[in-house]
Amino acid sequence: MGNDAEMAAHAAGTAERFAGALIAGDAGTAARLFSPAGTCLSRDGTEVRGPAAIGALLRQVTDSEHRLAIHLGRTIIGGDVAFSTQFWTQRSRPPEREGFESISTARLVLGRGGSGWEILIASPWE
Repeated sequence: MGNDAEMAAHAAGTAERFAGALIAGDAGTAARLFSPAGTCLSRDGTEVRGPAAIGALLRQVTDSEHRLAIHLGRTIIGGDVAFSTQFWTQRSRPPEREGFESISTARLVLGRGGSGWEILIASPWE
């Protein structure tokens, strides 16, 4: 891969695909962006590992009762590791009850592997 700016752009692309999949309601695609050894932290801080478990956790975010908006922050790299920040706003879409809004900062740690950048750790609710 090329220089630092190109590598950062590729890492940022993975983070952007993660956000796009979640906004589209596609938790499975978002989960497949994780490394096989990847970890996602739940809202209560539980460490969730493995594609199936991460997919189940992310489905809670993308279910039809919620709308998710994500503003992409910076992605910086240090060798084969990148750190990406995203700003999430989650709103309920209740049919006949009062809704809620939750704002959080998601932090992603990505690693560069043989097939490109993968998410190693995601902490969406900080």
